[in-house]
Parts: sequence; C-alpha cells; structure tokens
Amino acid sequence: MCNYEDKEKGVGIFIGGIGIPIIKMKTYKYDAERCNIKDEGDKYIVTLEMPGVRREDIKLYVNEKTIEATAKPSTKLPGGEREYKYKIKLEDPVEVEGVKAKYFEGLLIIELPKKRTGREVKVE
Repeated sequence: MCNYEDKEKGVGIFIGGIGIPIIKMKTYKYDAERCNIKDEGDKYIVTLEMPGVRREDIKLYVNEKTIEATAKPSTKLPGGEREYKYKIKLEDPVEVEGVKAKYFEGLLIIELPKKRTGREVKVE
C-alpha cells in the first residue's frame, strides 16, 4: 500500500487484484508494496520497485487514467517466487503518446504527461 504525504489529488491504487481506494492525496512514498506516485502538476512520475526482473520481461500498459505493470523476476529472490502486479488509477487523464518509461537497477520509472484540457483563448 502506498503511503501519502499531501492530501490534494486523488489516486486509487489496485495491487495484485485487490482494490485499495486511496483518499485525496498528492505524493506517495513506497513501503511494502514498493510504489511511489508523485504529482508534479503537469505530469505524474511513477516509480515501481521490481528487483530481479529483466527489462524485456516487464509488461507495461497505459491508458488515459490507468497504468498496469507486471513482471516476473528472472532470478530467485529471498522469500520465494514472486510476480509483480501493479494497477494504478490516476485522477487526471494523461497523454498516452507522451509516456516514457525506463528501468534501472530494479526500479521502473514512468513519466506520464497530463492531458491538457480546454484551450487557450486569445484576448482581444
């Protein structure tokens, strides 16, 4: 379960098929479930801890309001076999085409630019 620091934006976390509704919040720190979601205003930065997996074994799916990431470690980890399954619901829609993801030293870091709503109006 993700812990929260700031109660401004709403995000729902669904991990391993169990829905955990999260109250209004902005920034999260990961603990046992190894996730960190940071709302930077114009984008989300999501960090998922996935030690022992190879980049090519990570399956990442993103739509406007949901992130799904799964992976199975390629090496044996203490505590037995484990499969990582994250499903994260975002409050604000994101630009799917602009999503970037990188995997480095056991961390999957996903940058999701928020979709701009409305349009600029020229003042005459």
